[in-house]
Amino acid sequence: VQEMWRQELGVTTRLLNMENTSVLAARRSGDYQIVRSSWTGDYIDPQNFLEIWTSGGGNNFTGWASKDYDRLLETAAGTIDAAKRRALLQSAERLLLREAPCIPIYHFAHIYLRDPAVQGWHSTLLDHHPYKYVWLKD
Repeated sequence: VQEMWRQELGVTTRLLNMENTSVLAARRSGDYQIVRSSWTGDYIDPQNFLEIWTSGGGNNFTGWASKDYDRLLETAAGTIDAAKRRALLQSAERLLLREAPCIPIYHFAHIYLRDPAVQGWHSTLLDHHPYKYVWLKD
C-alpha cells in the first residue's frame, strides 16, 4: 500500500512499527495520522459493521461524527419492516462512504484444502464452522 500510494498518488508515507499494546493506546488516544484496524462481524447483519462509526462509539477511533449517520442507524435499529430497515442502512452506508473516515483496503480471504472424505463442512458467511457436524467418510 505504501508503494502504491507513492506511485499512484504521489503520497510519501513513513511506516512506524509498534508493539500491539502501543498501537492500541495510540488508536484510543487518536495519536496517529493513519492506523490499520480490522473488524470481524459478530453476527450477520450490516448494522454489526455500520455501528462501529457512530459518534462516540467504543470502536470509532477516527474522531468522525455525524448526527445524520447516528439518526439513520438509530431509526434502523427501531424499524421492524425489513425493506425500510435495509433502505435506512444503505443510506447510512452511502453517507459513511461519502465522508470516508476510513479507507477499506482489503477483505480477509480464506482458502481451504479439503479432502473429499471430509463431509458436513460448508462455507459460512462468518467463516464459523460447527465441527460437531463434520465427519470423515469411509
